[in-house]
Order: sequence, then C-alpha cells, then structure tokens
Amino acid sequence: MSLIRRLWLLVIVITVTTCTGSLVTSLWSNRHYLEDQLQIKNHDNAASLAISLSQQSGDMESIRLLVTAQYDTGHYQRIQLISPDGKPIIDLSGKPPPVTAPAWFTRLLPIKSGSGVAQVSSGWNQIGTLEVVSHSAFAHGVLWSGAVKLLMLLTLVGLVAGLCGTLIVRRTITPLSGLVRQAQALSERRFIKSELSTVPELMSLTRAMNSMVDRVQGQYAEHAATVERLRHAATTDPVTGLLNREELQSELRHLLNAQTEAGRGTLLMIRVRELHRVNQKLGHTGTDRLLKTMAGRLRAFAADSADSACGRLNGSDFAVILPGREVTAEILAALMANLTAVDVDNTTMLPLALGSARMVPGVSIGRLLANADTALAEAEADQRGFAMHEEDSAAADLSGQNDWRRDLQETLARRQIISRLQPVRDGDGSVLHQQAEIHISWGVDDVYFPSSEWMPFAIRTGMAGAIEKIAIEQCVQLAQTAVTPIALSLSEPTLRDSSALAHLAGLLSSNPAAASRLFIEIPEGVVFRDPEFGIDLGRALRRTGARIGLADAGVYFSRIPAVPSLQLDHIKIAASLSPARNAAEQAYLAGLVSMAHGMGIKAYLCTASDKDGQTAMVAVGADGVVAAGGNA
Repeated sequence: MSLIRRLWLLVIVITVTTCTGSLVTSLWSNRHYLEDQLQIKNHDNAASLAISLSQQSGDMESIRLLVTAQYDTGHYQRIQLISPDGKPIIDLSGKPPPVTAPAWFTRLLPIKSGSGVAQVSSGWNQIGTLEVVSHSAFAHGVLWSGAVKLLMLLTLVGLVAGLCGTLIVRRTITPLSGLVRQAQALSERRFIKSELSTVPELMSLTRAMNSMVDRVQGQYAEHAATVERLRHAATTDPVTGLLNREELQSELRHLLNAQTEAGRGTLLMIRVRELHRVNQKLGHTGTDRLLKTMAGRLRAFAADSADSACGRLNGSDFAVILPGREVTAEILAALMANLTAVDVDNTTMLPLALGSARMVPGVSIGRLLANADTALAEAEADQRGFAMHEEDSAAADLSGQNDWRRDLQETLARRQIISRLQPVRDGDGSVLHQQAEIHISWGVDDVYFPSSEWMPFAIRTGMAGAIEKIAIEQCVQLAQTAVTPIALSLSEPTLRDSSALAHLAGLLSSNPAAASRLFIEIPEGVVFRDPEFGIDLGRALRRTGARIGLADAGVYFSRIPAVPSLQLDHIKIAASLSPARNAAEQAYLAGLVSMAHGMGIKAYLCTASDKDGQTAMVAVGADGVVAAGGNA
C-alpha cells in the first residue's frame, strides 16, 4: 500500500474511531442517566399516589378508581397494590407502550425501569404496599432522538475533520509528488530539482534528492567532458590542433550532402613544400612551432565563414572548407603572403603551394578532392604559388538536378522502394533487432541502391520525405508480425515535415503492437544543431509507443546537453568512426560507449563487415554491431 493511501486510511480510521467512540460513550452515559431518572420518577409517582390512596379512609372502591385513573393517564408498565400478607389487591399491567424508537435500538440499548415503592395506610392501619413501574419506551424515544441528533453532529464533525485531513494530506502529497516526479525524471535520465518542503522530514529528503541529482548531473558532465577530450584527441592533429583527415572528410561529406546553399563554397588545399628541409633546418620543435602558427592563421582566415573547418590531411598537406564563400585570386594571394611569413623574425619563410576548388551541390567528395589536388599540382608549377580549379560543372558524371528529380519521380510512381533488414547482433551472434535500410531502384531497372547513393539527391530535390513515407508504411507493416524490433532511421527533411510526422504518428497510434516493436532513429546532427526540436520530436514519437534511437552518433554526442532529456533507447555509432584506426580513436569509442551505458543507453557500432564489427565491438565494449548495407 502506498504512503498516500496509508495517510488517507489513517485519517479515515482516526475520524471514524473518534466519532464512533463519542457516539457510544454518549449513548451509554445517557442510558444510565435515563434509568436513574425513571427510578426517581417511579419513586415520586408511587409516593404521590400512596398519599392520595391513604386519604380514602380504606374505601377500596375509591382506591381502585384512583389507581385505575393513574394507570390510564400515565405511561406505566405496571401498578400493583399488595396487601400486607403478600396478596395483590390491585394489579394493573399489559398496556402497550408508545413506540418512538426502532426495535433494534431498544434491544441494543435496553433501559431498565426500576420500580417505585410506597406504603398505603388508613390511619394506623396498613392497607398495603404500592409498586409503580413506568414504561421505558418514552426513555428509549428520548435516547433515540438524542442519538440521531448526535449522529448528525458527529457526521458534520467527521466531514470537517475529513476536510482538515484532506488539506493536511494534500500539503504532504505536494512535496511527495514533486519527489516522485524528480525520481521518475532521474530514471528517464532527466535532471530536475524539487522545491524544499516546509515539513522538516520532507525538507531533508528533498535536500538529499536534489543533492543526488547534482551528483548524477555532475558525473554526467564530467563523463561528457572526458569523452569530449577523447574525441578531440581522436579527431584532431596533435601538433596543430586542426581536424585530422577522417574528421575533415566527415565534415566535408556533411556539407556536400546539404540541401541548401551550405553545399556551395570553396575547398582550399595548402601544401608545405619540402617540409623535410624545413625540419632539418629548424628541428622538430621549431617546425612544429611554425606549423602551429600557420594553423592559427588558417583558423583566423576561415573564421568569417559559418561552419568552416580547417584540417591537416597528412604531414605536409592542409585543407580549409569555406561553406558559402568563393575566393578570388586576390584573396588567395593575400592568404599566401600571410601564411608564408609565419616566422615572426622572418628568418624562415615556409615554401607553400595553395590550390582551390569550387564546392557545388551534386559534387562527390572524391571529385572535389581530385579537383583540389589538380589545383594544388598546378600551384606547385605556378610562380605565384597558388592556382584555382575553374571547372564549373562539379557533377559532370550525373545528368543534373532535373534528371535526378525525374528518376526519383519514376521510382515513386513505380513504388520501387524496399526496406531491407540488416540484423544488429550482440557478441554471441544473437539478433537484437533489425536495421531497416531503404533501397530504391534509381535510374537502372532492377538494381537497388542504398540511401547513401540516392539520399543526397533526394534531399536536394525535396523528395526524401515522399520516399521515406513509403518506407515508414513498409516498416510498420513488417513490425506488426516481426519477432524482433525494427529500427528505421529517418532523414532531417522527413523529421521536419509535419505531414510526414503526422502520417507516422497516425500509423503508429492505429497499430500499437507495431509501435512497441519499432525504433525511430534521429540523426545526431539534428539534435546537436537544434536540441529543443530534438526533445520535442522525441516526446512526440514516444507518445505513439515507439522507442527512440540516435543514428550516425559519435561526432557530437558528448557535446549535446539534451541527451538525457531525449530518453534514448540506443545510439548507433557512425560507420566512419567505428573502425578505430589508432589507440586514440579506440579510447574515444570506448569512452563514448561508457558514457552511453552510464545513462542506460545501449551503444551499437555500424561497420563495413560483421567480422570487423565483432572485433571492434569487443574492443570498445559496445552492445551490438550492424554491417552497413551496399548495392543490391
């Protein structure tokens, strides 16, 4: 039984017990009082009647008439006149009593009417002994009437006591309810605090709960900071602090897949020529100092562009991503002059080559890097030291955006969309759930491509939501009869499409069995860029009965303060991070998995193959692994 119910039961028991005790005590006391009053009345009546009878000079007819008149006009049970030798001279009884109280009440509380006795004489001659007994029915009537009034009064008192008890219980429940909400929020990995109660005992409990929330939140923050340090070590160059090659390519891939003007811009590649000669001249320490200075100037140059990134591709090659910004020859010349004279004493001039390539929607990362490499080669042969790749058609191997739209529309018209399931396995090989991968037949009949091939173009043409709506319907249908849960990752345009979300919510609400076996995965970047949207989205999806996962996780996970509020069931670490290439990356993955486990979230790896995935899963302590899909 809960504490609240016990408090209510205590209030009820105390109120009922008090009122019942008062009623019983009052009735018992009044019963004895009425018995005493009947006894006195009978004595008085007997004495009064005996005086009247003694004045009749022994005339038995007159005596009989007076006794009969007294009996008829009063509520008497019996009037007897007994001679001195014990024989009844007059015996009047049997008159029915007046009924004013229920029979059960008179049986429950019997009232004994004590007889009144007086001597009747004529002069010095004793006529007999007079005995008068009144009916107790009148006393029962008075007792019943008093009991009814007392019961009404005690009922009113009980209601008032109950009202007071209600107020007391509510004042007790309010802080307790806050503590319950706080405990529930903590179990859901949300950190809230309760106001201190005015009740001393609850005040101590509230302080303890708030202190525990602070400790848990502090541990989470400390863990997140540790993972962030590991992420920084795993994704940055230890000498310059710039992004390493893998992280820079990940940022570049994200920008190229964007559907807005962020997909446009410039990619710069800078090469320190003959770095080994500089190293021989200055030594490792001096060379590292120059490279750090150059890295700082690259950051300053890129700071004017939102979402810009600077990275070190290898020992001598650097790159700068400038979204939404195009550079001119004058800008490149100024940058070259600034970077070349990195030594404040001007004793060493870094020999540099600088190439630029344009970023336009549709260009692949391989094509863009090849263009930048071409410009860099031209820059090494150019006296100015820089060159610009002038090819305007960045996606010559594709038929253009209109062709993409036409092909995707044909795919939708033919509904050539398949949700293929890839098992997510634990260390024993058991299937934890199935990962749905959306494949479409795109441009080539009977050849289906995974989302990595067509999703960027579907996003740019605004058709991702329509394709994923069909995939949602397929997954809901599969989940109705699935033995294991199914996970479906949705793109940001679909998640921000109110009609697509309403369609998903309607399907899940009408199929609760399917909803309970379905995971909806949100891209990590969506939550990182817009935490409030991520929280609202997660709350809306949870209301349908579905569970929430985080897709392509790892890059921003430790920097998302809203992670506890999302109430995630699992995260899937991006395939680009899962194959740990060095000790720093493996430590970061292990820290990421540990951070997820600390919040009760399962962590799965996405890898190119099951074999590599099993090895990586064991190394970092992940819960499962799924192999990324390919062409089908």
